[in-house]
Amino acid sequence: MKLKLEHLTPYLPFELKIKSGKNVVRELSEMSKAYDLPRKYTHLYNVINGIGHRPILRPLDTLKKEITHNGKTFIPLHELLKDNCFNLKEMTEERINEFEQTFMDAYSWSYKDVITLCSWHYDIFNLIEKGLAIDINDVYLADA
Repeated sequence: MKLKLEHLTPYLPFELKIKSGKNVVRELSEMSKAYDLPRKYTHLYNVINGIGHRPILRPLDTLKKEITHNGKTFIPLHELLKDNCFNLKEMTEERINEFEQTFMDAYSWSYKDVITLCSWHYDIFNLIEKGLAIDINDVYLADA
């Protein structure tokens, strides 16, 4: 399988990071002011064509692990449940685990869920498993 533009476009408004072959982490975003237009599209072309650039994403199986995004620390699955009108105070851990399994199935996502997952840079297309993206945990562990 080859990385396609359709795999990247949902992430573009959300400051997606890419890693180049030289271990440089850059932002690939339509909102980025860091690059002029031609350079930004050159990076996008390089990512799509596998020329030393790959997107950095979070695996879906980490929805119950605490993350920090835009300065806020939270557990993504809990936020998704709250967004879908669940009262976490009334839910047992077993019930929360059931919803985690449900969220692993893309067919159960609403449009809002997809946008939220993309904004948190979750791998909604299983690109990490296919070798087309890099696990965010691997990038930052290697840099530590």
